[in-house]
Amino acid sequence: MVGRCWDVFQPLLFGLIGAEITVTSLNPDTVGLGVACILIGLLVRLLVTFLLVHLGGFTLKEKLFIAVAWLPKATVQV
Repeated sequence: MVGRCWDVFQPLLFGLIGAEITVTSLNPDTVGLGVACILIGLLVRLLVTFLLVHLGGFTLKEKLFIAVAWLPKATVQV
C-alpha cells in the first residue's frame, strides 16, 4: 500500500520542489558551495565503496564498476 502511494506521490514531490526554486534568485556562492558539497560527497562515496569491495575478491575493473554503479543512488539521495 505504501509502495503504491509512493509511486504516485514521488513525481509530484520532486515536481513541486523543483517548481519552488527560482534560479534567478539563487546566490552564485551558495550554488557553488552546494555543487562542491555534492562533488565531495560523491568522491567520498566512490572511495569508500571502492575500499569496501577491495577485500571481496573482485578484479580492479569490477571494483571500479561497483563503485561507479552505486553513484546514482547517492545523487538521488542528495
